[in-house]
Amino acid sequence: MMMFDIEAPMPGDPLFASWERIAQTNPATVNETTLRYKVFLVRVSLRVGGVELITRDSYVTMVDMALSAAFAAKRIKAGKIGGLGFTEHNEVIKFEIKGDDVYVYSSDAPSVVGIAARAEVMSGLKKFASNAHSLLVEYNRELERNPVISRLKAS
Repeated sequence: MMMFDIEAPMPGDPLFASWERIAQTNPATVNETTLRYKVFLVRVSLRVGGVELITRDSYVTMVDMALSAAFAAKRIKAGKIGGLGFTEHNEVIKFEIKGDDVYVYSSDAPSVVGIAARAEVMSGLKKFASNAHSLLVEYNRELERNPVISRLKAS
């Protein structure tokens, strides 16, 4: 089983300031660099086969993580190794196909391995991207017109 969840910050949480920054731009045209690296900080968790690989203790930029998740799903579908990198630190989550399963490793704890069915991992990664899209558009409807954010929906 794979669970890849997003926890968006609420007003009052220091991470929420990164969401408010979008008001200083035109959400429909804000560039990819800003969306990937400067706004929309969230906490995420990733659990694969009962093994926790990412905890909610740290934060990530949601758009970057969601685009990476969508790309990793495409690579896994094509039978290739996928990965998730972090803007905020050096950790890499690696998805390696072995038969019908995907073995998931963290560079921070390479001996810890989560295992889940390939279809389930691809579905979980795509769902993460889709959930990110929904959160963003719910927060600001104008983001739906942004071509970068649209890529999350198309995943």
